[in-house]
Amino acid sequence: MFDVLRSVDDPFTAAKQLSDFRLREQWDVARIFVLTKLTPSELSIVLLLVQEGLNQTDIAERLSVSLRTVEQHLRSVYRKAEDHWEAEDMNQARLIRLLSLYFSTYRGQ
Repeated sequence: MFDVLRSVDDPFTAAKQLSDFRLREQWDVARIFVLTKLTPSELSIVLLLVQEGLNQTDIAERLSVSLRTVEQHLRSVYRKAEDHWEAEDMNQARLIRLLSLYFSTYRGQ
């Protein structure tokens, strides 16, 4: 990547290419997390949370599960996300931010 940037004369073009590279890297990291770490149940909850912006109560109703089940799955997802991104104190807003780019193009792969 840096070899490509060295050959660019325009700093704005270089900045755009670097930004695109970073976005692609973030997308790849999120994709790996979704495909390798989440169970199908966790994925269905995260999809409703990130793509549709539903709260936990609405997710429980939509999936016909208890609110406690949704809470337990999300706690599990937060723990996995903390390990995956080597971050502390994962919460709903941070998880949505990390996954929103990937889920904006998600097609159920």
